[in-house]
Amino acid sequence: MTLKREEWKRLLHNPLLLVVMVAIVAIPTIYTTLFLGSMWDPYGSVEHLPVAVVNLDQPVTVEDTTYDIGQSLVDNLKEEASLDFHFVGQEEAQQGLTDGTYYMVITIPQDFSQRAASITDAHPQAMELGYETNPGTNYIASKLGESAMKEMELGVREEVTHTYATTMLEQINAVGDGMTQAADGSGELKDGAHTLTQGAQSLTDYLGQLSDSSLTFVDGSQRLSQGLGDYLDGVSQVAQGSGPLNDGAAQLEEGLGQLQQATGPLTQGVERLDQGAQSLAQGAGQAATSSDTVAQGAAQVDESLKALSQGLSQLQSQTEALPQNAQALTDGAAQLSQGLQGLSLAMQSGQVSQAQLQALVGQLQQGAQQLNQGLEQLSQQAPALTQGIGQAAQGAQQLQSQGTAPLRDGTAQLSQGLHTLSQGSQTLSQGVGQMQGQLPALLQGVDSLQQGAARLHQGTQALVDGAGQLMASQSQLKDGMDALAQGSVQIQDAAGQLHQGAQTLTEGAQTLEDGAATLHDKLADGAQEIADTNTGEDVAEMMAAPVEAQESQLTQVPNNGHAMAPYMMSVALWVGCIAFSLMYPLTEYSGELKSGFAWWRSKASVLYTVAILEALVMLGGLHLFHGFEPVRWGQTILVALVAAVTFMSVMYFFTCLMGKVGSFLMLVFMVLQLSGSVGTYPLELSGSFVPALNGWVPFTYTVRAFRSAIAGGTDITGCLAYLAVWFVASTLLTLVVFQVRTRRIRAHQPTLMVWLEEHRLA
Repeated sequence: MTLKREEWKRLLHNPLLLVVMVAIVAIPTIYTTLFLGSMWDPYGSVEHLPVAVVNLDQPVTVEDTTYDIGQSLVDNLKEEASLDFHFVGQEEAQQGLTDGTYYMVITIPQDFSQRAASITDAHPQAMELGYETNPGTNYIASKLGESAMKEMELGVREEVTHTYATTMLEQINAVGDGMTQAADGSGELKDGAHTLTQGAQSLTDYLGQLSDSSLTFVDGSQRLSQGLGDYLDGVSQVAQGSGPLNDGAAQLEEGLGQLQQATGPLTQGVERLDQGAQSLAQGAGQAATSSDTVAQGAAQVDESLKALSQGLSQLQSQTEALPQNAQALTDGAAQLSQGLQGLSLAMQSGQVSQAQLQALVGQLQQGAQQLNQGLEQLSQQAPALTQGIGQAAQGAQQLQSQGTAPLRDGTAQLSQGLHTLSQGSQTLSQGVGQMQGQLPALLQGVDSLQQGAARLHQGTQALVDGAGQLMASQSQLKDGMDALAQGSVQIQDAAGQLHQGAQTLTEGAQTLEDGAATLHDKLADGAQEIADTNTGEDVAEMMAAPVEAQESQLTQVPNNGHAMAPYMMSVALWVGCIAFSLMYPLTEYSGELKSGFAWWRSKASVLYTVAILEALVMLGGLHLFHGFEPVRWGQTILVALVAAVTFMSVMYFFTCLMGKVGSFLMLVFMVLQLSGSVGTYPLELSGSFVPALNGWVPFTYTVRAFRSAIAGGTDITGCLAYLAVWFVASTLLTLVVFQVRTRRIRAHQPTLMVWLEEHRLA
């Protein structure tokens, strides 16, 4: 009987060993079924993970909008089943997190809604949603909770973004309404600008009339200067003639005295005296008539100068406020420029046609600057105008008080004296006539004549004094007239500048009217564009969630169990092979030992059968108990069989070579493979030593082959070839061990296994 038959016969007749073999075959199944079952689909069962939610949020109301984001979040969590949410108080949540009742505590802070409402503030605040975990209770649970928290955070962001979008769209509508109102207001501004243009044009017309009137005033002042020159020439002639007249009156008074003394010869010259008296009466009458004309002219000049002085005083009082009014108008123009600049800055923060509005504001500012320049010229020339009018008024007052008034008084006295002279000459003529018939009354007449001559002398003396006063006031009158002429010229220049400034004001007002019309049209267009813009609820929802992720998977992995199966099946098959090598007597034989190959073949028939059963039962158990469904069943079975016989060959070699020491070394090698095969985490996330092991350990290739077969990935030929190399190398080395050991046994020489058994290592 061959060694192979003896090996199976001994196995089948050993019930205990059969039970052990059945258990060894079941080890990979038990390992994968129980271990993978504990984490088959943890991500699909997170709805059973207890999480505490503490809502401390206080709702706030801003501009008639109430924000209660915390309660909205709680309501949404109650409807969701992503986690097992428990809505409790803060103390209960902390106690549950400490003792493991809850794996995470989500705290909605008190200012959650307030921060959400700060979106329109100058410094908006980000919303903070706090959560606390206890990794010491269960690290994986805390990580699952964090993952769910990220999803919840995205939901909160979408909800808050939806609220923000709704608020912003409402504000856009409000802006549209405001722009409509602004367009209406700009229409009113346009009307006001039109009214301003009309008023500016009227002001320009009035100032034009003032400028023309100033020319008339200059001409009148020049004519007055010429008339006063003629008047002063007449006064000079009166002064020159009053001297001789006064001398003649003195001589007359002296001659009448002599006549009174020489009344004796008087009779002889009565006839000649009568003739002289008549001539004297005629001359006195003519002189009185002339003096009346002079007195009337002086009175008219005095009244005209009074009226001129009063008019200049009124003009001076009316122009005194002209610099202040011009300065106030300048300040108003500056305020208009500042307001336009503020309007430009305010319009730069809006969402409408900024470039056009900016150009419009620039035109308005240019018009305001031109207006300001004209007003500055008016403000500079107004003091000169006021000063000239004041000097003219002062000169007119001096002329009236020091020139025409004394002249009027002197001419009045002269007229009175000449009338007296006329009366005296008439009396003389009558006296001479009576003297011819009444010589006795001559003495009385002479006395009267002497008295009249004395009064005549007094009048002529007053005329001399008045003419002297007029001559003394002549220089002051000329100075006043010169000041009046200069003031009239200044008035003319200022009136011209006022007229130019008014024209500039009219042009600026017209520009303002055009700009207001453009502003009205653009605001109306912007308001219409906003009104035509879609600001409905669908837009807010689109702004809240503008992107929808569309996942496309290159391979199919239903759950975590399928993802971890390649790693766990590799470990399970390795553990099953280690268990077989420890429990099955691989170094014993029954019957005649003919060759090492026959010995190896007898053991290999059992161990490879067990390896194949381990792989098949493992896959069947996963499918039966957990619904394991790889994409490629055939490749999955092939990889499992190749891995099982390869692992068993490796165990066969080391166990036959070193007994228990070999099994121990395989256990250590399994630990190295667990860390070097990157079965759980990617290679890039593993330790620095892992890349040095990854390309050499069998687990790397079994995990890759299982993943490709289960998920429908790339070709597995390379992985199977690498495992085949391990299988062939281990098998050849095992054959060498059996051949050497057989020769030594047949030669009755000690073997390594005997030494190991003696030291209880086999």
